[in-house]
Amino acid sequence: MRNPALLSIVLTLAACVNMTQVGPGEVPLGDRLVANPGLAWNRLEAPGMGRVELWTRDGFPLDTLRFFLGIREGEPLVEQRGAKDKQVPKFRAGMQEREIVEMFEAAAADAGTVRIDRVAPASFAGQSATRFEYTLTRKGDEVVVKGFAYAAVRDRELFMAVFQAPRIHYFARHAEAAEAVLRSVRFKGAGKGS
Repeated sequence: MRNPALLSIVLTLAACVNMTQVGPGEVPLGDRLVANPGLAWNRLEAPGMGRVELWTRDGFPLDTLRFFLGIREGEPLVEQRGAKDKQVPKFRAGMQEREIVEMFEAAAADAGTVRIDRVAPASFAGQSATRFEYTLTRKGDEVVVKGFAYAAVRDRELFMAVFQAPRIHYFARHAEAAEAVLRSVRFKGAGKGS
């Protein structure tokens, strides 16, 4: 890199990002949830992530397990680039299943073209939830990504977990381990059978 100032900025940003191994065993997710992954995952820690946690097995963008930990009334699922120019859907405690899926779809559209493949009732963290599957064709490289998500509302906040990976190789390689992690998620203080 020929520009010393740019090199300094890149090195500073790299120093702010930390990857730590989590699991197997109980792992806190924010201050209200815990998971019990049977395998080791890598957790990305960086400033400004708020109530979002990112995990991976093989590295970003090969596979990603994202946890949205208590999205409050009036907040978007994620802050989007150019959000000043866009109508970004915001969470409302009374949202129906379809509206939560549409909120995710709108947020994911920033990364590429999204198709919701399946929506069904489920359980997540001991709560009634929605599980949906999707396909995303990423902008730029046209890689086809498969994913699934669980979304539940508790105490007027949205808790969502999303796993995604390229359809070729990585999705099949890690989908089962991701499902096992999501089945293990519970609220702190709730019994393992709750």
